Amino acid sequence: MLVLTNRYDPTADLVVQHLNERGVPVFRCDTAEFPMELTLSAVLDDAWAGTLTTPHRRVNLTEIRSVYYRRPEEFRLPQDMPEAGRQFAVAQCRAGFLGVVGSLPCLWVNHPARDSDANYKPWQLAVARRVGLNPPRTVITNNPEAARRFAESRNGPVITKSLGGGVLDGKVRRGTETTIVDPATFDDSIRLCAHLFQEWIDKAHEVRLTVVDDRFFRDPRGFRTRAYRLAHRLRQPDLQGDPRARSGAGRRPRTHAAFRDRVRSVRLRRHPRWRMAFLRSQFQRAMELDRTRNRTADLQRHCRSSSERSHH
Repeated sequence: MLVLTNRYDPTADLVVQHLNERGVPVFRCDTAEFPMELTLSAVLDDAWAGTLTTPHRRVNLTEIRSVYYRRPEEFRLPQDMPEAGRQFAVAQCRAGFLGVVGSLPCLWVNHPARDSDANYKPWQLAVARRVGLNPPRTVITNNPEAARRFAESRNGPVITKSLGGGVLDGKVRRGTETTIVDPATFDDSIRLCAHLFQEWIDKAHEVRLTVVDDRFFRDPRGFRTRAYRLAHRLRQPDLQGDPRARSGAGRRPRTHAAFRDRVRSVRLRRHPRWRMAFLRSQFQRAMELDRTRNRTADLQRHCRSSSERSHH
């Protein structure tokens, strides 16, 4: 397995350790090491054949059966290169290195091209709609009037968030956190770029699934408490006391029947993996809620019995 990530990635460390325990050969490197520390030599035959070489190890491209594309860093080049030369060299490295490695006929988790697609929120929302899910009502615009009309048409709060991952300002990444907005503040600054505005969806829990082929892994951290969600989803302190969020207005009942009806209403016949991901996430969410209710009920019974014994 080829592992492409940075040198200080504790998640990749655990994966490599597990692969070593299972006897799986691993070659780990970082794109940042190319071209100064990592050497690529590839010749096109039926497919690209050749080697990746570091000062200590070497792997044949034809021996690579899978690639774990985790968090590789940008190509490192000599500091004294002129800026124009640096930009050209980086473009050459990206096209050459990722072009060769990305064409390897093997399992990718995940292929950089697929990761690039998934970085576009409009693309994500369109795919969700196509496969039968029901994403929040959304507008993407640089027209202040269109944004204002959308906000006024919603029967509840409206949020905005960054369409991309933000930009680096020195060592700080800056962008727009998920924020409830006031349509009265919309002005001509909206014309300066594309903006995403979306209806606020109240929720009790969120489910995070990692899908590898036909296997589904739930992140236990995905089940957030309401207080945690409000504190971290709404970054601005004056918005954390929003009365709608605090009172839970508009929350739908979270029961097995509600989940069953929701599952039955989703039509994903042409997308079996999406269907299974959705059905499993709904089932796990329902089971987690049931376990929480049972634990709460047991605790309440224990407290009542303890109180009764103390009175007697």
